[in-house]
Amino acid sequence: MAAAASGGFTLEFRVTDVDARHEHLLARAVEILKPPTTQPWGRRPVWLRDPDGNIVNLYQEA
Repeated sequence: MAAAASGGFTLEFRVTDVDARHEHLLARAVEILKPPTTQPWGRRPVWLRDPDGNIVNLYQEA
C-alpha cells in the first residue's frame, strides 16, 4: 500500500459485519486497497482509501 497523501496515518474502526461494509463501499466506487481477509490473529479487515487519501481499516473480530 502506498503512503497516505496526508502524511501517513491509518484510521481503524471496528464494525460488526466487514463483508457487508465492503459490499457497500464497492457499490459506491470507493478505492479498496485490500479486500476482507481473515488474519491469523483473529481480525478480518478491509483496507480502503478515503477521499482525502488517508488509509482506513474497517475490521471485525473473526
